[in-house]
Amino acid sequence: MKPIPPPTAQQDQEWNRLGDFANGIVKKINAVNANAILQHFQLRVMEAADTLLVLRRTPNAGVHARDSATVLRSQYDAMMQAVYLLTDPPLFNERVQLFECFKAVELHKQLQLLKKYPPKWMLTPEFKTRIEPGIEKRFSEVRDCFAVVNKQGKSKGLRRHWYKGSLSRLAKHYKYEEEYSHLLFKLNQAVHTSPLATPDSLRETVDHMPIWGLMFAFRILGRLAAFHSIRLSDDEAEVTARANKDVFTPENQCGNGTRRENGTEREESPTPPRH
Repeated sequence: MKPIPPPTAQQDQEWNRLGDFANGIVKKINAVNANAILQHFQLRVMEAADTLLVLRRTPNAGVHARDSATVLRSQYDAMMQAVYLLTDPPLFNERVQLFECFKAVELHKQLQLLKKYPPKWMLTPEFKTRIEPGIEKRFSEVRDCFAVVNKQGKSKGLRRHWYKGSLSRLAKHYKYEEEYSHLLFKLNQAVHTSPLATPDSLRETVDHMPIWGLMFAFRILGRLAAFHSIRLSDDEAEVTARANKDVFTPENQCGNGTRRENGTEREESPTPPRH
């Protein structure tokens, strides 16, 4: 594979500019946000954006293209879940509770695996007498929240996620279907080591992935700011509004290291965002 040149000075300048905006918004959010679940999602998307910038700035970044794609895929999942949490404030508390309760479902699944393939080092007397009964008890309390039934009212087991449906369903509901379809097709190739997931095949996305990671982070920062009624500067408001749009819209096609001014594109495009 032909080496990919390092970021240009203009790209670094734009990334640093966006990083300053992100850090400013994060500081405002951290001053008022005490919700652990929102903090969890904020950290997840910001850490991914940071990692994508580090990987792009690594010498011969093309070697790490698959790693960048894997990070971006994970970030996208977290981002869509956070969009679901934050978009309908009247349903926020209910959705947070579902997220927290789903931990019991996942622990129960893990317990079934331990029973099927029991590691002797783990199945201690304390596990059998205290931990396992606690998992079973909590699961019985929340199971009905995630039950799936058919039209005849018969059980079809439990849903796969704490939210209803799938990630693609969330993307469609929030008008990100085109973004989801194109982006996830490409990113899933890297995650699952597809024959198409070669460094060469991902070469054209190397400069896009850091800016996509930033846009997905800003998408959540903007929603967090709105959720907490935080006033943003004009520049912060502009970039979060842009991030709310599908990354494949014409407005966001300058994400490969250019910025728009007065309707035109100019070469340019963060200090890694603070968490």
